Amino acid sequence: MSANDVGRRLMSMLIKQELFPAGSILLAACSGGADSLAMTDLLREASAVEGWRVFVCHVQHHLRDSEAEEDALFVEAFCRARNLPFLRSDIDVRSYAASERLSVEEAARLLRYKALEEKRLECGALAIITGHHQDDQAETVLLNLLRGTGTQGLRGMLQRNGFIVRPFLAATRSEFETYCRERGIIWRIDYTNDCLEHKRNRIRQELLPLLETYNPRIREALARTAQLAAQDQEFLCSLSTDFLARNFKKTGEVCTLDVREFEALAVPIASRVLKGAFEAASLSGAGQLGSKHVEAMAGLIMAGRSGASLHLPGLKATYAYGFLQFGGSKTVRKPMEDASFCAAVGIPGQVCLPDGRQLTAMAAFGEEPEAGPGRAVYPISLVAGIIEVRTRRSGDCFQTKNGSRQKLKKYLIDKKVPRAERDKLLLVCSGQNVLWLIDGKSAGWKKDRKFAEWLVLEVTKGGSRNA
Repeated sequence: MSANDVGRRLMSMLIKQELFPAGSILLAACSGGADSLAMTDLLREASAVEGWRVFVCHVQHHLRDSEAEEDALFVEAFCRARNLPFLRSDIDVRSYAASERLSVEEAARLLRYKALEEKRLECGALAIITGHHQDDQAETVLLNLLRGTGTQGLRGMLQRNGFIVRPFLAATRSEFETYCRERGIIWRIDYTNDCLEHKRNRIRQELLPLLETYNPRIREALARTAQLAAQDQEFLCSLSTDFLARNFKKTGEVCTLDVREFEALAVPIASRVLKGAFEAASLSGAGQLGSKHVEAMAGLIMAGRSGASLHLPGLKATYAYGFLQFGGSKTVRKPMEDASFCAAVGIPGQVCLPDGRQLTAMAAFGEEPEAGPGRAVYPISLVAGIIEVRTRRSGDCFQTKNGSRQKLKKYLIDKKVPRAERDKLLLVCSGQNVLWLIDGKSAGWKKDRKFAEWLVLEVTKGGSRNA
């Protein structure tokens, strides 16, 4: 393919994908290599037709002493010659890697994308454009494969991932270099790419050339594998997302996953459901979920032992009567003072209270059942998952019949309940929502919608209803 043909092919690749509306502000991530310079120049040419406004950002990693600074000045001069707005971001990779106990490569990647996102917000860009190509994709797929990845890793880099857009994943490194040579664009060479201490460099210089002896078009084959894996991953994720939408609830700091239909899920969907629930429940600073954690969560559910729990990175998962509840240090609290009673109850289900009475939970359908002494009613759709009979905890809330919601502590103070008696009260709770103060008031709810499924709670003694 001639140099002119390469230019037309790359430009067609950029325009025909229709990735950005006319008039968009775009941020090009430019390192000074052939791929990023060609990408930046293509965006500049296309902007004359599409009406795009292109900003260029160079991230100075400060890893190669004077060479790194020369790269930054080179990109700035490249932009000035083409009347492109230039932005620069300086990051301290080594300090970050040491403080977070990361490899230099991983620290550089995280800080680079953080810096690019900051500059995207600064200039109001629709997307961050990178010059990743087919060769990069092949290296990424092999790198993930060597780590023992699943479908998510085999899909490699996505064409669009949040605000990151990679328009040239179907192009090759040699095409970018041909484009630059044809237009007299001199590019910078990062000689650390020759260092075989880094696994990606060994894949590029040793493994891929070896695989080419088996398949001369191995890069194209790996890119096609990534594309197919991405399609499979998207489909499986859509099924798991649908399950989570129906069965995952977050109320305040309490997150609950209804797993009563979990056994019916195929393993690929089940694992994604558990990962999705963990990510949705994760508090700030929670760690990364590994395959061993997913297997342990599935084992916890399949064992079906109520009260059993599992420590995950930054979270604790507890199983009870068909529900998996997630909590961190802020949501899993010890009961106050000496009161320590806590028991989960299913629907339907029963639990024996400390005084010998029995609490029964059941479902009713149709019109709202009648409540009364020893009997409370609440809409099931407003229940957050696991139902517990317990003593009060800090943060518990109570909604009265008139719809006002307040801290349980304030409610009890207003009702002049003595402090010593407050910690002895038995409550029916869903997360931090108090549904019923046993022997007292039941919670209310806003009357702006109709319900057809109800939770009925009853306290009985000696086989008869407690009146």
